[in-house]
Amino acid sequence: MLPIAAWSDNITFADANVKAICVTNWDTNGDGELSTNEAAAVTDMGTAFKNKTNITTFGELQYFTGLKSIGSETFYGCSGLTSVTIPKNVTTIGDNAFSGCIRLAAVVIEHMFPISIGSGDTFSNRGNIVLYVPKNSRLAYSSVDVWKDFKSIKYFPNPDVNRDGRVTIADATEIVNFILGKPSKGFVERLADIYEDGRITIADATAIVNLILYPRDYDESDGLGVDVNHKDYESSTWNQSDKNVNVGKSDYAPENWNEESDSGVTTGKKDYEPEKWGN
Repeated sequence: MLPIAAWSDNITFADANVKAICVTNWDTNGDGELSTNEAAAVTDMGTAFKNKTNITTFGELQYFTGLKSIGSETFYGCSGLTSVTIPKNVTTIGDNAFSGCIRLAAVVIEHMFPISIGSGDTFSNRGNIVLYVPKNSRLAYSSVDVWKDFKSIKYFPNPDVNRDGRVTIADATEIVNFILGKPSKGFVERLADIYEDGRITIADATAIVNLILYPRDYDESDGLGVDVNHKDYESSTWNQSDKNVNVGKSDYAPENWNEESDSGVTTGKKDYEPEKWGN
């Protein structure tokens, strides 16, 4: 049975290398895991991540709520880092904190107001980075030096979970994989928490599916902030070769269901006929 939610005191890391560093430095009870409480107790990350070229994503930094700042050169030289989430209590980023992070493509900022950035080449490739900020914060960030120079500024949560510029069933699948304990390396929890309840659940995946199935309920100017075309998700445009959905709408027409050949549903339609339902 599919778990209702992926939630425990221990943090699920998308990047095993990031987890190894965190456990080595801050696993105070020695259980080989990092709990949300252990993460929240950290007030200074020091140089634990400096020049770690093998890390790719650190969305779980959001749990380090005891941090007030990201110190100078904290992530200096992390050339493989592609995404990071700055926790809500951080108000300053030190000199060269992300200098040399040449593959950084997504930065999530939880603080409502623009964070102060020290001198130095902190985000040297910011013209290639998408900045995600809280709702109602886009204008503030887009008006401040450095932040305004990012490739684009969007807000979270954001149904384009895999950040490919389109909302498809693949985004819902990303959430399901996280719930099953198998997150992709690029998974960013803050984007996927569609209901903003602090948990990644099947309800978040369902919200994305509903967005795909019922596009007329979606407004491109609303809080989701996704740059997509409604037409891509209108059922009338679906077909067997559709690039967004791997199967055509005809696969889901009841008259096409059968127990022998159905590949999308494990049982036949007769299991769902009302007269077959019991108490």
